[in-house]
Amino acid sequence: MTTQTRPSGGWEPSPCTEAARAALEALGNAPERAVLLFALNGTIPDAAEARARPGIDRRYPGILARLAERTGATGLLTGHSVSQVGDLGLAVGRLHILGQLGCEWSHLDGHVELVEIPAGLDEFRLSLPPWLKASGMDRIVRIEDVRSHFMTLRYREPLGRKQVERLLGSLGPRVEKYGLAVLPGPQSVEIGPRTDERRAVLRFVRELPFTPSVVVHTGASEGDWLAFRALELLRDRSVELPRFGVPTLKVCASTDPWLQAKADLIVPEPPDTIRWFQWLCEITGSEGTATAP
Repeated sequence: MTTQTRPSGGWEPSPCTEAARAALEALGNAPERAVLLFALNGTIPDAAEARARPGIDRRYPGILARLAERTGATGLLTGHSVSQVGDLGLAVGRLHILGQLGCEWSHLDGHVELVEIPAGLDEFRLSLPPWLKASGMDRIVRIEDVRSHFMTLRYREPLGRKQVERLLGSLGPRVEKYGLAVLPGPQSVEIGPRTDERRAVLRFVRELPFTPSVVVHTGASEGDWLAFRALELLRDRSVELPRFGVPTLKVCASTDPWLQAKADLIVPEPPDTIRWFQWLCEITGSEGTATAP
């Protein structure tokens, strides 16, 4: 008799809350109506720089494709554009891609702009380089990425909290002048429409053609707290609206104590986050592609 080793290596999640236990039970009972969302950066190793075309762990495309087949909906929520996710080789099968924080939604052959491109973004882009130079801010940040809805200002080196506050204080009035918003991150600032991960998750769930058995979000950075807030709203049974009052699971794939404190479940950080993905394959009955050729 041969013994088949489980892809997750026998790893099991240890829920931190009663809500987590209820969500995991719902996932096991009805995976065909489960909604699984993953933040791209911080959960899938080497995905932070799409333009560098890094070598994504070859197991992830297969895992994501199989999860998308066996669940109600599986998706990536990311600040990357849909085309950048394609460059990473992760736009696979029936996977939903919620690009640029949910402003664009790609699924199978369909691509929808869910949020209009801000009218003032092009003008702001043109005005920013000379302003950065004149203000001396070009010594602190650089324009890293320009996409359809957002642009990224990357810190040239790690900044302290007071330095970030000064930067945001200088940027804020200028950004508002063009009808835009600033979304600060741990190492960068995103400038674009007035949207965020909370709005993106709620919008996505609202547009689904079914009521989820459970909604799970796995994240690893400060911005994922906003996605967690969406899950807290969705699990609220006092809200008498469609799609509300369902089990939800906030999953942290980071050692950040601040984000861990807000999570229902803590899983290994990359590269060991693969165990969580593999366990999801097992619980949804899709362990056959927990590894990809």
